[in-house]
Amino acid sequence: MKKDRLVIFDMDNTILQSNIDFVQMQDFLAARLHERGLQRYIAPTPAATLQRFAESAEYDAELDRLLWAEVARLEDVGMQNAVLEPGAAAMLAELSGYAELAVLTNNTDFHLADNLSRLGILHHFSCVVGRDTVGKLKPNPAGMQWILRQYPAIAPQCV
Repeated sequence: MKKDRLVIFDMDNTILQSNIDFVQMQDFLAARLHERGLQRYIAPTPAATLQRFAESAEYDAELDRLLWAEVARLEDVGMQNAVLEPGAAAMLAELSGYAELAVLTNNTDFHLADNLSRLGILHHFSCVVGRDTVGKLKPNPAGMQWILRQYPAIAPQCV
């Protein structure tokens, strides 16, 4: 049966429960930017903060590497014991019979594939996309646009 629907999921705390400390991550980013007088780039979420700084006229590659190194460390710690959300496996098994399933996450491609595989659900997805593939963080639409281009026969719609 040809699938004419596409469902796109987030990963962290949607399909699986990670223990990434997003508060600690945001506090670290805010503190480093504040120390350099760049607090105007602090946004409500780590992803938005990183994106705002990366797109700023005051972007500094060395500072960016420092910020991303701590983000990566916190992600590594938080993903170590990730487990499936209750009912996620059954839901994915059911939905995969009716729709193409994709995942879009701000996490790394490695963490995405590694955890979905380890938890036994990777086979449900026809497309898995992390930040390494897209190069832009959600809420930037680049990730959604990238996924939609993989399914040209499926018309985009929101339901």
